[in-house]
Amino acid sequence: MNYNKYHEPNISYQVSDSILNDIIRHPFIDTLSMDINSFTDSDCPNNIVKHNVILYRIQHHNTHHYVEFYLPSNNFNESGESDESSESLFSIEYHTTTESAEKPISNTSLIKYLKEHIQYIPGVKRFKGHIIHNRVVYSIVQVRDKNIDDNSNSLNRNQSYYNYNNWLTLWDILAYKHVFREKIDSNIVDLFIKHHTIAHLFLNKHLCLLPMTLYCNVSNKYETFIKKHKSVQYCQRENTPIIYLNSRYLCELNNVRNVCFIQDADIYTTIEKLQNQSCIILNNENGLDYLLKNDDDIISYIK
Repeated sequence: MNYNKYHEPNISYQVSDSILNDIIRHPFIDTLSMDINSFTDSDCPNNIVKHNVILYRIQHHNTHHYVEFYLPSNNFNESGESDESSESLFSIEYHTTTESAEKPISNTSLIKYLKEHIQYIPGVKRFKGHIIHNRVVYSIVQVRDKNIDDNSNSLNRNQSYYNYNNWLTLWDILAYKHVFREKIDSNIVDLFIKHHTIAHLFLNKHLCLLPMTLYCNVSNKYETFIKKHKSVQYCQRENTPIIYLNSRYLCELNNVRNVCFIQDADIYTTIEKLQNQSCIILNNENGLDYLLKNDDDIISYIK
């Protein structure tokens, strides 16, 4: 499944011809309501709010621009049901005091509460607005942190944040609903099904390519190399430039997650076709295999 089939890359996001066309646009964010009181009582009670947070960041790889969402592993479980005992960015509850129960929640008090509960997240954070899903408020917050590094001195302060596999693409959430065989909470999947355009970025009026996630297996001896270079090239069994990836997200052997910027292609049965393609797809009894000549359009993260 490739979402770029269903979201035509040449769809235009209409803005006037100007220098703004060279700026990355995020239409979903531009249309969010900043006022919690803009929602009616039928959307969500205005004095008791189950207040959830979606943290996202805009990433860049070569010429590609894409959105990632912070989803730490306590949002994963075997049943797909929420674990109310776990601390999660998706289960912050806000309650007004008894004295003010008849009064609507103010934007000021809600933003203050939000800041207090995400202050441990590194980076500069910008509140972008609210959405309502199943009578639950989701506050959308952008994170900017240019100093994310696996060897950062801050790693021990927040290992979850600095774990790249806690930053997921839309593909992880909707196509697989799993990350390294761990199931993503079904409520989160439902949220992103309805609001999937939150991952859409536009540049020069065109929708940016949505990345897909593929997996592979490498020896543990390459762990340091992959963390440093974000690449599995020369880490695989044939010791050749060709990179072997697959879509078997439940395979126990897979220990590297790869964010890939590739278009749909025909399925080939001969490896000789690779000489004329940057990527080919092979169909076998276990699923699809993807062969790539280089890592130009791949970012690799080891488990």
